[in-house]
Amino acid sequence: MTSKYILLFWLFLSSTLVLSQNDSVPPNQIKLSAEQLFNPINRGVKLSYERCYSRSRWSSEVGGTILIPILNDYEQNGFRGHFSQKYFYKRKRIHQYIGIGYEFQYSNFSDVGYFTDSTLITYPYDGIKDEYRARKELHIVNLLWGFQIIKNHFIFEFGGGIG
Repeated sequence: MTSKYILLFWLFLSSTLVLSQNDSVPPNQIKLSAEQLFNPINRGVKLSYERCYSRSRWSSEVGGTILIPILNDYEQNGFRGHFSQKYFYKRKRIHQYIGIGYEFQYSNFSDVGYFTDSTLITYPYDGIKDEYRARKELHIVNLLWGFQIIKNHFIFEFGGGIG
């Protein structure tokens, strides 16, 4: 019973809510996604823009995520951007697509660790403080599959991919 609610909650969070211009084939979409807020590693807010063209069979999407250090064990900040090209092969009530996407990420994070010799443990803890910083750079290419459902000027988009 609870697994059904967890699945529905996950589907809600992994969807992308979009405000479109009309209920048919929207040529311009501004997307806001909440799923990145629940990502345990790269937490952030994702905003993107998608433009449909060529009789709405093709679309290009560009967007970005500002990484925020909320509820992480370490402090991380940075930016994650993406570009994708989609081909809609079914445009009925449910708009199915395939595509290819490219993502990149530049981020910095820092943390503090403590260590000591196990034979010298005393209370209060007087370990040696070890601070470190790291810079992370990612470049990812994905094959995409997904679908969009348009309802009352809103678009719910679900998708996934390999990459």
